Amino acid sequence: MTGIGEGAGGPAAFSSVEVRRLQRQVAGAILLPGDDGYEAEKNGFERSLEHRPAVVVAARGPDDVVAAVRWAGEQGLGVAVQATGHGTCVAADRDSVLVTTTHMSDVRVDAGARVAHVGAGARWADVIEPAADHGLVPLSGAAPGVGAVSYLLGGGLGLLSRRFGSPADHVRSLRVVTADGRTTEASPRSRPDLFWGLRGSRGNLGIVVSASIDLFPVDEFFGGGLFFDGAHTRAVLASYAEWVRTAPDSLCTSLCLLRFPPIPEIPDFLRGRFVVHVRVAYTGPASAARPLLQPLREAAPLLQDTTAPMSYRLSGSIHNDPTTPMATVSRTMMLRNVDQAALQVIEELAGPAAEAPFMLELRHMQGALAHEATSSGAVGHYSEAEYNLFLLAPAEPHGDLGLTERLEDRVTSSLGPWAAPGKVSNFLIGPQSEADIRSAYSEPTYEKLRKLKREFDPANMFRYNLNIPPAPDP
Repeated sequence: MTGIGEGAGGPAAFSSVEVRRLQRQVAGAILLPGDDGYEAEKNGFERSLEHRPAVVVAARGPDDVVAAVRWAGEQGLGVAVQATGHGTCVAADRDSVLVTTTHMSDVRVDAGARVAHVGAGARWADVIEPAADHGLVPLSGAAPGVGAVSYLLGGGLGLLSRRFGSPADHVRSLRVVTADGRTTEASPRSRPDLFWGLRGSRGNLGIVVSASIDLFPVDEFFGGGLFFDGAHTRAVLASYAEWVRTAPDSLCTSLCLLRFPPIPEIPDFLRGRFVVHVRVAYTGPASAARPLLQPLREAAPLLQDTTAPMSYRLSGSIHNDPTTPMATVSRTMMLRNVDQAALQVIEELAGPAAEAPFMLELRHMQGALAHEATSSGAVGHYSEAEYNLFLLAPAEPHGDLGLTERLEDRVTSSLGPWAAPGKVSNFLIGPQSEADIRSAYSEPTYEKLRKLKREFDPANMFRYNLNIPPAPDP
């Protein structure tokens, strides 16, 4: 038997003998196209791109990852990696090995040290639950089903980031398999250059097999949402933009414009309706949170107010992001501010009269996100950005994908006068141009990453990502 890969590097062939040799070296499954389990193992959350790798290695531990990387190098194959597949931006092709880390989901909490040791495939829910047993929380994102380690490698923009800063700044160490098939510990004291580059480069420098991250004591947590009818979009937008300017760093919010589908699973008060949804995450008592929210509650009549004291275990209910795999079309940018003219653009292009196929989210930044930490990695610290803008639409099987892309591009281009430099790379989903990738970094950071890529992955084995090409030899 011979396996054939068809990719940018030309066809790659390997014999059944080589496949059996790989199988003897790993504890997890080795899956080829046509094998039972191949489709299920390779498919991630984002379905706008379809992985078709020559081989899937369902890694059970770091040794499996080492074996897969070494074998891929011997066969002249590239290496793709996937935990949950929420941020897929390049499909693994027939010239690659796809290493899935889903089964490497161990989490160990050291409550005394306020640290969680997290396996490469663990989801945030796997970290939140044991941490909560000790009154601690991680700097997780809005969706607890997202892979924790892959999230951190993009920098992250967590529910509590205005108070505590970028999640990537609170990584203590990373264990990584580099392109030469070696396992390396990266931390401020061990390979600090690699440690810096891993946090923000989204898998360009190797496969991170585990991370040790900070946990934070949060005694009281208040969260939920304020829902307004779309008829009040402009009033709520204006009130929100004014209100966040004096928000304390302990108050993390976002505003979303979206039309809910008319399906039975949606609550009656939202079904088929265009709404303005303000999401709230506050670290503090309800007695302090409620007065903070009152000006916004008075912006327009409320459809519903779900804010309440809650356990951080329930933090995923604040955004209530979809949990079913789906194909999407998205765009993102940073905004310096949103004055009245910007609000008019947003309402016209994404409000209820626009009949836009996408949802628009404005996520308030500033606070600790605007300050560079002493342990910063290759992640932007967005001192000039007041908001992160994110547009997301389902890629309907029979819909006009090109139209959706053009409508989203119209929003970002129209908001160009208010753009701030930088992008959160976690929000770069689907195919990206070189310019899009470079926009996530400052020029010095990008060039430094290229030099690290030359050092740790000169053949660009890890290229199925937001790829940063190796710098040329000096």
